[in-house]
Amino acid sequence: MPTGPTGQLVEALGRLLANQANGALLEKALWSLLLIALLAGCYQLARWAWLRRIQDMTARHRARKRLRVGLSVVGITLGLLIWAPFSGWLLTWLTIVAAALTIVLKEVILNLAGGVYIALSRPFELGDRIEIAGIRGDVVDIRPTRFTVLELGNWVEGEQSTGRLVHIPNGQLFTHPVHNATEGLEYLWHELTIICPFESDWQQARRLLEAIACEVSAPAVRAARTELERLSERYPIRMQKLEPFVYTEITPQGVKLTLRYLSPVRARRVTADEIQRRLLQALPEHPGVRLLGMAEPQGSMQTAR
Repeated sequence: MPTGPTGQLVEALGRLLANQANGALLEKALWSLLLIALLAGCYQLARWAWLRRIQDMTARHRARKRLRVGLSVVGITLGLLIWAPFSGWLLTWLTIVAAALTIVLKEVILNLAGGVYIALSRPFELGDRIEIAGIRGDVVDIRPTRFTVLELGNWVEGEQSTGRLVHIPNGQLFTHPVHNATEGLEYLWHELTIICPFESDWQQARRLLEAIACEVSAPAVRAARTELERLSERYPIRMQKLEPFVYTEITPQGVKLTLRYLSPVRARRVTADEIQRRLLQALPEHPGVRLLGMAEPQGSMQTAR
């Protein structure tokens, strides 16, 4: 008679056949199938009577995920109660299988551990804009073994959506840092750069750029102050100056002006576009201001020379 794990497995299989003979195992299997069918029916009923009434897409998705988790917990609990009389041989059989699967399915187990980490630590949630392993996107789905983001950037400028869904294994959380752009604060610092020739009125250009940025970013500054007060309760973050500021740098091409301002995370391209459009529209009123690459000014400026 074989001993060790092999002998235990043979013995467990012998008991399994014995239970099949007297019908007890078949009865438990039928109860298990009935339980699965009942839980599936409850899920479909909840989808029809409750989930479809939730208008917000993100809230509906979260509710659907919670419903699945809740029904899974109920199913596992009731399943254990059903199979309790066979717990001895079942535990032995599961131990042997688990040892084999640990070796064969190492990556799957790592991804499941990542799923537990997401559930407990919450490094991100649905709707957050994150970057991990060089992939940027908005989180649209979280599952036990993977999460899905709607990709941003890549060949598309301005961090706008490419339209592709990227499925990332949860195990990546243990080997790559996660950059969360929307956790706690929905605003980021953004920078724009222009270069004025040395003969241009760069001081006026600096004042003009800063004034325009103050107007455009004013709503973001007000909202960010409120959010920072809440965020400081969780993290020791201190930002004394939130208003736009222009930094000056001398380069071989001319005077480099770098504007730093607050922008909503999902509207950086929009705010940059508005600031630059307003700057171009204001240039005719300030003939002394020139940007690198602009054509020679006409009219009064040429006469003054």
